[in-house]
Amino acid sequence: MVIEKLMGIDGQVYDISLLGRLLWFTITETRITREELEGVFERAGIDQKWLPFPISHRDAFRRATKTMELNREELAGGGRYLNLLVREVKCSPDQVVRQLVREIVDSKNVRLEYKPIFSLELNGESLEVKELVDLIELSRLEHEMVQRLARRYEADKMNYNGRHVREIVQRILHGCNPVSVRPSGGVYFVPQKHAETVDGLQRMVKELSGYSATSWKSSMHSMPVVDTEEQRAMVHESLEDQVKAASKALIDEMAGLIHQAEQGKKVTGTTIDNYLGRVQELKAMIAEYQEMLEVEVIGAAANLELARKQAMKLLDLEAVA
Repeated sequence: MVIEKLMGIDGQVYDISLLGRLLWFTITETRITREELEGVFERAGIDQKWLPFPISHRDAFRRATKTMELNREELAGGGRYLNLLVREVKCSPDQVVRQLVREIVDSKNVRLEYKPIFSLELNGESLEVKELVDLIELSRLEHEMVQRLARRYEADKMNYNGRHVREIVQRILHGCNPVSVRPSGGVYFVPQKHAETVDGLQRMVKELSGYSATSWKSSMHSMPVVDTEEQRAMVHESLEDQVKAASKALIDEMAGLIHQAEQGKKVTGTTIDNYLGRVQELKAMIAEYQEMLEVEVIGAAANLELARKQAMKLLDLEAVA
């Protein structure tokens, strides 16, 4: 039981027993350099171990080329629409090649034309664009897409985006053993023992809101969950649902691997260790919540046991191999 001092609407301070926090957040599209991100971490009190890897040129190239895609741009005369698609055609240790493809469809989405018009190549760290059709065949819009690519690639080499930030938040939050309290996700319960981490995350996201690339700002909010029988039941029920879903996903994934192994495909030790680790994480999560809620989480434990048995079958395959 964790006792915290909370101020009531009457201005008085009360000692309240808290179970934890409800947490929800929105991460918008972001542009932030590594140096700026390190500063955000320092000011928010977040351990630098959570920083992402340095941006790779391949990641920047793929992000930049993805922005060239276009969906259903109506063409002159009506009844026809332009789609610009990016398709990867080669990936080797020293080169990545993508193509910008022109697709024209009619109002019923029947394809009228499908033609690669540019080859987009990353050779080492250098970007190169090659025309695959005569320049006279290209529209103004297609020209503009290519002209913007180099600037976008240079920017993406220097900046992390919203996806990177969401991954950072999710990795830190994952260490707090959150339980989703909505079937559609988006709202999480976090045990009170992780309150300091939640506070740090909120400070970090508030700092990051200043680096939003749109008018919408990133935000994170939390509210205390008072330790009552009703709230304990809510957390218990949500935990059971989450562990059941996670266990089923693990069982299904491992069943697919076992089937592949039986067909002669090798399953690596790293892959098996990954699944064993996920089972152990679920086991530790159940133990933490059983201690906090002071109740046996029977359904969750039963589902976890099924996942554990499936993991043992994977281990048996490795031993046979």
